[in-house]
Amino acid sequence: MEDIPKPSFKGLMATGFKTPLVEFNGRLLVIMPATRFNNIYYDFNYGEIEVIQATMPYLFPTAVLQVKYSSAENSGWGILGDSYAAVLGVGRDDVDLEAQVGKMHHMVSRMKEYGESQEVDEAGHKKPIIGQVWEVKSLDGLSAGVAGGSAAIPTIEAHLLILLNGKNDAQFLGAALQDPLVKADPIQSQLIDQTWIPVQLALGKVVKDAATGIYTVIG
Repeated sequence: MEDIPKPSFKGLMATGFKTPLVEFNGRLLVIMPATRFNNIYYDFNYGEIEVIQATMPYLFPTAVLQVKYSSAENSGWGILGDSYAAVLGVGRDDVDLEAQVGKMHHMVSRMKEYGESQEVDEAGHKKPIIGQVWEVKSLDGLSAGVAGGSAAIPTIEAHLLILLNGKNDAQFLGAALQDPLVKADPIQSQLIDQTWIPVQLALGKVVKDAATGIYTVIG
């Protein structure tokens, strides 16, 4: 008799989400058009994935977000466009999407009600469309201002780079582990196990003086 797995509720994914990723940092590598079920989609391909939140373990260094194109403002595509506009401090019509390729993105998804479907309920009212939408919260460490403008608010990664600049390992670790923003963020574990700085060195974001041990942030 064929082996049948024991019944279990482990590893279930949130209904409606096509990827276990909910929030992550990743570098946008390329945007590819695709047609699925007579609809136009754009596949956003990311590398250097840093998982912030997921519905199940995600160990891959890359990710693909499939976003359906729509001409409607109140759509997943329109919501994504609004988030780019807010971070860049421009109108949605002025967002140059191709210019965002190569930038580090902080992406967040949520389930949202938008628009009306063709289905109707028992009272004859059109049922709402409920689906997963994606929004960009920061680009290369810069996020939208509180009022939706272009004021720069550093992400935790950008904040750590500011702390690291001009310090050696001991000075940086002492300052970072006492910093309230760092203490409240899961990235603190990467500092304790000393894996964060090597990644920044490998990415070319910082250099280390061999004689003094002092780090200098690039750019």
